[in-house]
Amino acid sequence: MFFRGAQAIYLISDTLPDVVPAGKEELDQTIVFFIWTTMADDMKYLVEKKGSGLEAWKAVLGYFQKSNLGRRLQARKNLYHVVHDPSKPISVYIHSVEQAAQVLKELSAQVSDIELGDLILMNLHESYSTVRTSILTSKEEPQLDQIKATLLGSSIPTNPSISIKQEMDTAYSARIARRANNNSSPFTSPSAVDSKGFRWCNPDNEGHCHRCGRSNHVAFRCIFDMPQHIKDWVMQGPPQANLTFSAPTHDSAPTHDQPDTVGEFASNVFGPLHI
Repeated sequence: MFFRGAQAIYLISDTLPDVVPAGKEELDQTIVFFIWTTMADDMKYLVEKKGSGLEAWKAVLGYFQKSNLGRRLQARKNLYHVVHDPSKPISVYIHSVEQAAQVLKELSAQVSDIELGDLILMNLHESYSTVRTSILTSKEEPQLDQIKATLLGSSIPTNPSISIKQEMDTAYSARIARRANNNSSPFTSPSAVDSKGFRWCNPDNEGHCHRCGRSNHVAFRCIFDMPQHIKDWVMQGPPQANLTFSAPTHDSAPTHDQPDTVGEFASNVFGPLHI
């Protein structure tokens, strides 16, 4: 991108020219300096005696794109161990896999589209298992572009390891615990914050999920598995509260803590739904 911004397009073409193009001589001399300054001190020797930016860049490419067993094995290891972080857009993960494959290709180790598609599906986070199963059970084996299009076009799936009933039970327990503790809100507890700074089970956090504390989705669509220490904290409730909950029966009138309709129950659990 630096070469593109400096109008040194001749340095990013598929085939580098033999000589510096006419009219680019002065720019080419400046580029030698910039290439030299951006390299690690122990690698500066590659370009310090080069007379032009074109020669310096050829020397850099010749060294770093030269294929050898050690570099190729490391590049392949990086490709097979790309981590899918579900808190980031799926496009970031796909780009990371393709970028790792590109490094191998530059080392003259080709990665086929079939292998690339397999790797993208293989390393998907478990929260995308439903989408992955849909792709794997297609009537015809999908091409790489179809796999990417399906993943990019899919909505955030619900984590299959957590049923909706479990989510509702946990969230409802947290809500009645909050009601019982009028003096201090349970959401001020440090234990409700995960390692990335997101606060769990906070229905007062408008614009964010009332379950995991992240933005752009609500609890019913939440894909994040609650950390175990937060599950324990939610289920225990405030230390001074001795709470029990039993579902209302047809013979008993609903109490303050027992919703009498499905709508009220959902409202209690999730708070006002928002997009």
